[in-house]
Amino acid sequence: MQKICIKCQIPKDPSEYHKKSANKDGRQGTCKKCASKNNKQWREEKKEHLINYRKQWREENPNYFKEYVKQHYAENPNYFKEYVKQHYVENKDFILKRNKEYYENNKNKISIKSKEWKKNNPEKVLKQQLRYHKKNPKHNKARVLVNQAIKAGVLIKQPCEVCNKKLVEAHHEDYNKPLDIIWLCKEHHLEVHGGRWDTI
Repeated sequence: MQKICIKCQIPKDPSEYHKKSANKDGRQGTCKKCASKNNKQWREEKKEHLINYRKQWREENPNYFKEYVKQHYAENPNYFKEYVKQHYVENKDFILKRNKEYYENNKNKISIKSKEWKKNNPEKVLKQQLRYHKKNPKHNKARVLVNQAIKAGVLIKQPCEVCNKKLVEAHHEDYNKPLDIIWLCKEHHLEVHGGRWDTI
């Protein structure tokens, strides 16, 4: 027997309604589709209030949120990995654009935090670098060949091609061509890599 939604007035199967034990038929009066629209509209109308409420709640309960996330991740490690991976695939262009804009607007802040973090976490830095090199053997091989070429005099460091600074690093557009490089200062090299120091 179908149930008529009190919102859209369309007869639908009971499975199209969320459960509600307080009602005689055990289902809500509004169908799932209409309920979703109502919730979305309510969130939009209360957007600023919700943002302030969540911010205040997290400030008042910092440890609770951290412990909840930590415990949930420990119990569902694959869920988080798959979610992050899928989210990146579906929103790659947006994420890259957002990261680039954030880096452009916060270069000094990122640089200071990055230096401070690396100084306080040498073991983690080493692990990240080793993990990256293991996943990207061509990158590591290219760096080694560049250093050897510099020592042998085959490659001579040139000023940064963007700002003309003398303290430079070798940037590869194609790691299959290890000696085909562009000389960039640390700042512009980091900028090319989207602020990711561990990929340089």
